[in-house]
Amino acid sequence: MKKDPIRSCSLEIGSRNLDPDNVSKLIGVEPDHRFSRGELSCKGKKRIKGLWAVDSDRHVSSLDICDHLAYIVQFLELHKSKILDAKRNACASVSIRVFWDFESTLSFSLDSKILGMHPEVIDGFDISIT
Repeated sequence: MKKDPIRSCSLEIGSRNLDPDNVSKLIGVEPDHRFSRGELSCKGKKRIKGLWAVDSDRHVSSLDICDHLAYIVQFLELHKSKILDAKRNACASVSIRVFWDFESTLSFSLDSKILGMHPEVIDGFDISIT
């Protein structure tokens, strides 16, 4: 039986000073992933920064990566001011990560509606695509 490929996106807030409990209180949402600086990773190493993250795969059942990205953009739109506050309070970075396990012949395109209709959503964030 062939396993479905991995498709998900995450919104991550992280910094050396970040306390995930403070971010949860500020935003009013419990994260899907969280850890504090100094906690041990699954490999037994101390984490060098705190992280608070929401993952699309826990909320979106679609195999279309655009649906996962749309979920993260909508989350960002709903909580933008509080996310910016968390970013400022902890001198944190905010990242949107795309996880996509695919065959080399596949590709995807982002519907302009996902990012283009709401430019004010990303105002205040540094955007990079790598």
